[in-house]
Amino acid sequence: MARGERQPEEKGKVKFRFVEFELEGLNSTIEESIKNIVQSMSRTSTMPARTLTTRRTTPAALPPGNGDGHLDLDPEREATLEEETAEEQTAEEQAAEPARPKTPRKYTVPTFLSALDLDSGDMPFKAFAEQQAPKSDNRKYIVIATWFKRYRDLEVVTTDHIYTCNQKMGWKTQRDVGQPFRYMRKKSYFDVAGRNQWKITHVGLDQLNTAEEEQP
Repeated sequence: MARGERQPEEKGKVKFRFVEFELEGLNSTIEESIKNIVQSMSRTSTMPARTLTTRRTTPAALPPGNGDGHLDLDPEREATLEEETAEEQTAEEQAAEPARPKTPRKYTVPTFLSALDLDSGDMPFKAFAEQQAPKSDNRKYIVIATWFKRYRDLEVVTTDHIYTCNQKMGWKTQRDVGQPFRYMRKKSYFDVAGRNQWKITHVGLDQLNTAEEEQP
């Protein structure tokens, strides 16, 4: 390099920070304050920069208020929403539950009355039944109850009497042996005399003088 020529300036990065403080007080107090400020600045300069992420949430639309800061909701609408929610939860719970097997219905099993006298007297039961020739179960029940009332002076019969007479005649006994009694009670042919006890009425007795009804 020739003498007298100016050397090129080196490029560099220069940071300059100017801070101005105005403090009042005793010298010892000011000196302590300056030390604290310098230490704080030193810590700040060495801390890595943090990136702040702001989550922006959109507030849900609210129904119009009445001006006092409280929501004015329709109580009936609130109750409807609660009921709909409860119904949805119930439907989901039912769908999640496995199907339960249906419990088979239990029917009363009648008892055969071996000591029941059906043969003595002027009109044995079998002869009376053959004379009436009932075809439907309802008619057979009326014939049985009528025979016990006329020839045994027995006002009340049970499903046990029905079953025993059916066995005598070879008639088939249906599974729900009390069903004909319940049906004919609605038609006033029988009255309930107690648990599993039935009493034929005058309307039921009159049925033997009419044509036999069709089995329901």
